[in-house]
Amino acid sequence: MNKALTDLLEQQRYFDALLQLGPLLEEMRAMTPPSAEEPEHLAAILRCLYALDMGMVADAYAIRYVTLLHQCGQTEQALIALNEAFKHHPEGVALFLCAGELMQQLSRLNDAIRCFDQVLALDPWHAVALAQRAHVNRLQQQLASTQ
Repeated sequence: MNKALTDLLEQQRYFDALLQLGPLLEEMRAMTPPSAEEPEHLAAILRCLYALDMGMVADAYAIRYVTLLHQCGQTEQALIALNEAFKHHPEGVALFLCAGELMQQLSRLNDAIRCFDQVLALDPWHAVALAQRAHVNRLQQQLASTQ
């Protein structure tokens, strides 16, 4: 495919994402489960939001989407969606908190600690990350003492 056609298709994806942004944000506010079309549009929506300098909205959307997927038992899709969000915002504190909490729920405690440590590297006094890291440390100590 030539560059002009590729650029045109990318612009069409941005436009489609903009058209879907309103209803998707309404779904997010209403806390409804993700629709069947969302996975194929997530990357375009995130690119669009970040391109419009709406990083906080994009992070909030991605976190809500990941949470809903996990709650619906679609954990693998939730991890893929979280990875997609990190591609667009690799230093997203809220994304690392979400990842840490998800890792904790999946009993991947070492991964959870790494996520909370990443938050603390970006913001050393982040109260939630400090509390969550301490909680995961306690869980690890409890597991070690029962073995």
